[in-house]
Amino acid sequence: MKVRTKKNIHDHILDEYDHQHLEPDKIYEVIGITYENYRVIDEIGEPILYPKYLFEVTDPLIPADWIWEKYASDEYYIDPPELSERGFYEDFFDRQPYAGEIFRQFVISHELMTEDEWRKRYEDLK
Repeated sequence: MKVRTKKNIHDHILDEYDHQHLEPDKIYEVIGITYENYRVIDEIGEPILYPKYLFEVTDPLIPADWIWEKYASDEYYIDPPELSERGFYEDFFDRQPYAGEIFRQFVISHELMTEDEWRKRYEDLK
């Protein structure tokens, strides 16, 4: 799935002061979906959840192997199998090495980052 950041949000231009790690009018690969958000790798290389209203969908295809979890009150989470373990992102942001390695393999195999980009951004997860 791919989304493009909108240029205008709520009558003002999306810029470095609003969600400063997103670039206006740029296409991002979605790596997770919730009932309110898309998870994308932002401009500093972080896999962050951003509100859906910041984007327009350019490619609605959700890979068939992604894991769908539905909860009460119409909440849902959709993630690639590699990243769908409960607590994965908490461990990743806590810099747990196993989570870093799983994420590294995912972004490199899906060509979302090169090995060099990974090393520069996540040197502490070696």
